[in-house]
This record gives sequence, structure tokens and C-alpha cells, in this order.
Amino acid sequence: MYRIILPLIAIVICLHPAQAQELKFDVKVVIPVNLKTDPSVYRQMETDVKDFFNKTRWTDHEYTEVEKIEGSVQITVTEELSSSTFLADITLKTSRPVYNSDYKTQMINIQDKSVTFTYLPGQPIQRSDRSFFDNLSSTLSFYAFLTLGYDYDSFSLYGGEDYFQAARDVFQNLPNGTKRDDPSWSNVGVNGRSKYFLIENIQSPRLRPFRQVIYEYHRLALDNMWQDAEKSRAVLLSSLGLIEDLNQAYPYSYFLQSFGDAKFNELVEIFKAADTGQKAKLRALMTLTSPSLASRYDALK
Repeated sequence: MYRIILPLIAIVICLHPAQAQELKFDVKVVIPVNLKTDPSVYRQMETDVKDFFNKTRWTDHEYTEVEKIEGSVQITVTEELSSSTFLADITLKTSRPVYNSDYKTQMINIQDKSVTFTYLPGQPIQRSDRSFFDNLSSTLSFYAFLTLGYDYDSFSLYGGEDYFQAARDVFQNLPNGTKRDDPSWSNVGVNGRSKYFLIENIQSPRLRPFRQVIYEYHRLALDNMWQDAEKSRAVLLSSLGLIEDLNQAYPYSYFLQSFGDAKFNELVEIFKAADTGQKAKLRALMTLTSPSLASRYDALK
């Protein structure tokens, strides 16, 4: 596999380490207050979703246990539409190790709101980049490929190309009515925060340079922070400088907003030790991604 393996995690477990799938996700299903469905259905849903992420083969590459990409999915069921149809908000979070440290940087932190899906115990959840089966299969497949795309992009410039395309393929396989009318997928929604708009942003030529930012942020800045924190902050700030031009080319894109959602705590901690000028520049740049959330960076004033 072309993904760079960090010495941090290159631990020899045995002479012939077992091969493993790519993801290591925790899954939690939060049940509604006014419960009608048998609780055992939710327990089985939790198990089936976790097994789908962690036991499906997503790439042609071989992963050892320590190379797995860690993440979590929380499915908060807000309404039981029937005994097998549910409305839920789903939160996806993933992380990546940082070289020569025990720190893990958050890669994705998105909330997918108002997801309607059917689920029956015993009905398989299936990888959906080649065919449509049901909305739960498509949603979870999209998350898996999105996770891989971000992770590979952080280790190799544009390394996640194939996985972002696979996420786009999941969308393309949806029924036309779902693409149009389902708010979690819609390509005609007004708020621009559906799964369609996220993958459209990521693949947009106007925003492609931000994928270079993802690479430089992680590989050239965070991974070198242990060696020279001041220089790494400078590299990081220089790379993030692209946000100003990108926001003009594609104002308030979901891609840039989602980056801010994942990174604001980390950026505040990194720049607490920076000089006044660097703090001011970072605040100005990150405010462009989500003006309504500018107060996140008040600690750097």
C-alpha cells in the first residue's frame, strides 16, 4: 500500500502479522425516549453496523492491526416511523495518529441530520459503490469511503482520489428521488450540508487546492511538530493561507466548514504559543470558513 506508515505505529507484533480490514470503528445507537420497537432490534443494529464497517474489505491494500483507521459512528434515533423504518441523526468522527507522539488528530467530525433508513435484523448491510441496496447501506458505505479518502490524502498528496470517487459512486447509484428529496443526500438543498455537497466540494476543481492543504497540514506540519513546533506552525499558517482565495472561489463551502468543525480545538491549542500576529491571521482565516462560529477562536485574542 502507498499510504506512509508512521514509525510510531510500525510495531512488530509477530513474524507474520495477521491481515486485517481497514477500519476500526466504534458504533453506538441511541434509542428514542418513547420507545416502541423491541430494544433487541437496536442492539442488533449496533452490532451489524459495527461489523459492516470493520469486517468489510474496502481497499486492495493490506493493513495490520495497528494500521487500522480509527473512528466512531453514533446513530441517534429521533423517530420510529415504523417497526423497521427510522429517522436518525448520525455523527461520524475519525482520527489519524501524529508522528512521534501519542496524539491523534481528528480528521472528520460531521453530523448527518434527518437520515431515514430501514433496518431489519438479519437483512445484510452491503457495500454500495457499485449498486444501490438501501439507504442505510449507501450512507454507511459513503462514510467508509469518505474516511479512507481523508486518511489517504493526509499521508500522500491527492492520495485519496479513488476513495472520494467511490463515495461519489455511492451517490450516483441512489434512486433519482432520493438524490432530490432526501435532505441527507439532496443535491438541490438550500443549506449545502448534505453528503452530496460534501463530496461535490471535495472533488470540485475550485476547491482541489484545499486537498493540498489537508496533506501539508498533517504530513508537513503536524508530523513535524515534535521536531520544531515554531517552524511547523509557520508551515501550517502558510498552507491555511489558501483559505482566503478558496473562500472567494467557493464561498462557505461545506468542505471548508467541515474542516473547521474537525480542527478548531486543535488549532487553538497549536497557536496558543504563537505570536500575536500569527494568532490574528489564524482567527481571520478560520472565521472565513464559518463566520457564525468565529467565537471558537476567542481564546487566541
